[in-house]
Amino acid sequence: MSKLITKRLEKLYSYLRNKNIQVAIVTTLVLLLFSGFFYPLVYFREASRLSLLATGRVGPGMQAIDETAMVFLSYGMGVAGLLVLYYATVRRFEVSTLRNVLLLGAFLLILSMLMLYQLEKMKIGIR
Repeated sequence: MSKLITKRLEKLYSYLRNKNIQVAIVTTLVLLLFSGFFYPLVYFREASRLSLLATGRVGPGMQAIDETAMVFLSYGMGVAGLLVLYYATVRRFEVSTLRNVLLLGAFLLILSMLMLYQLEKMKIGIR
């Protein structure tokens, strides 16, 4: 079973490796999927804090920072995916392997998580 899955993944990898535009489209779709995934995740985390806001233990600045984090995370990942697509099609940016594109996506994800961490540290100062 694992050999069959490995063989299928190798076929998919070799097909996508030869097609830069298709790799860029896949990366764009993955990043847009992540942007659509993180928005409700952060939103529901904020909704769980509404009781704290109602009791007055948390200031209104905390909600504004959470909304800023949602904008950074969701729209930032979408814009990153569109930039990858732009460089792979219009500017003929050489995306040689799927590995390089996935590393770029992982770097952007880590960068957005670091921004969220900095916002969390700012929230501690607001409380």
